Amino acid sequence: MLFITNRFPKASIRTRLGRSFVFDVNNNAASNSLFFCESGKDGEHTELGSQPMFERLRDSDYRQVLLLVHGINVQPGQAL
Repeated sequence: MLFITNRFPKASIRTRLGRSFVFDVNNNAASNSLFFCESGKDGEHTELGSQPMFERLRDSDYRQVLLLVHGINVQPGQAL
């Protein structure tokens, strides 16, 4: 699952492509940054960056995209 979030990571808010993205569950404030990520089968999240994410969407065989806006107190994985 691809997702975009503005929730704070535990690490720096500076984008680092390919890093493991771990949410800071003790901080539910919205960041002024967006993070473009992918959720893996093992429940781990990886930061992709905006350009790689949109390239994957563009190159996908799928013709429809489901956008899910999750609540402020819900992690993306919990919203499904």
